Amino acid sequence: MKHNILIVDDEKDLTESLKEGLKEIEKDWEIFTAGNGKEAMKVLEKTPIDIMVTDLKMPEMDGFQLITYVSNFYPELPVIVMSAHATEETLKELEKMKIELFIGKDFTLESLHSKIASTLEQVAFGFVKGINIVSFMQLIELEQKSCTLFISKGKEKATLCFKKGELYDAELGDLKGEKVLLEIIPWKNTIIEIKNRCPAKEKKIELGLKHLIMEALRLQDEEENKK
Repeated sequence: MKHNILIVDDEKDLTESLKEGLKEIEKDWEIFTAGNGKEAMKVLEKTPIDIMVTDLKMPEMDGFQLITYVSNFYPELPVIVMSAHATEETLKELEKMKIELFIGKDFTLESLHSKIASTLEQVAFGFVKGINIVSFMQLIELEQKSCTLFISKGKEKATLCFKKGELYDAELGDLKGEKVLLEIIPWKNTIIEIKNRCPAKEKKIELGLKHLIMEALRLQDEEENKK
């Protein structure tokens, strides 16, 4: 079946090599390439893409900014992230959610083809949807990124500050700190914005992100069981 695949990375030799290699394996796949997030946006605006493979560290517009753009404007588009820092545990956790990860760029062409093909198969049966808050925050932690996230649902808007992957502070109206995470993690159909800086000077959140996610999901299960 014909599919359009978008590969985003600032290493042109890598994208061209992947393009040629994948075309050899799958004659019906059309492979598009982009050198950064801005170039990828132009491709997405002109061409219906079935799956996107992206690096995270790129000039002009990095992978995190590109993922937020995709999450907001193409929420059904599956995303595969090429990462150099994923642990086995984190890989398994993220694969349960919306983001597929490779550990490093030393993956084989065959493993990339297999990952794309299996994800496309899931899409055909309606199993894969857009990126959610939890998986995106875990990606920020994994890549030790410093940034501020603005997460909106209707008129509500939460602000989360990360420094080198650690959650420093969070606000949502009168709520502050850990309580914000417990409130927003169950949110669906959100709009995510990102700025590549964190103005917080002191760390106001002591609990780890994984602990907060697990607690929020536990509370969500309790509420659903009461219904």
